[in-house]
Amino acid sequence: MLCSRRAFSLIEMIVAMFLIVVALLPLMSVAISSIQLSSFVGGYGTAARLALNKLEELEAENFSTLGSGSEAVSGYSLSWVISDDASGANVVSVTVAWSSIMGHRSANLERFLSPYADISAP
Repeated sequence: MLCSRRAFSLIEMIVAMFLIVVALLPLMSVAISSIQLSSFVGGYGTAARLALNKLEELEAENFSTLGSGSEAVSGYSLSWVISDDASGANVVSVTVAWSSIMGHRSANLERFLSPYADISAP
């Protein structure tokens, strides 16, 4: 007697698994890229906040006592350089460096500080 039920053969199962894997590989690539991009953007956001905080901290100090320096803050390396401008103002450059899954990164912010600026001005 012949059985009327039909089952999947091993070859059909292998082909089906192969097609599923081929269909899911691009989705895995998208997931990995989005994780890398998220880390990349998050690192720059943190670096920008740290640099702005350091610029504001240096701006609040006495103008005549400003000096270059560096410090490390939770995996980020901050360094700042103060140079003189021709107009008598100081140029403060803050560089933040860090390592991420996409390699070594850095961000740089600059601000002009003048001894004649009114700190209470809006």
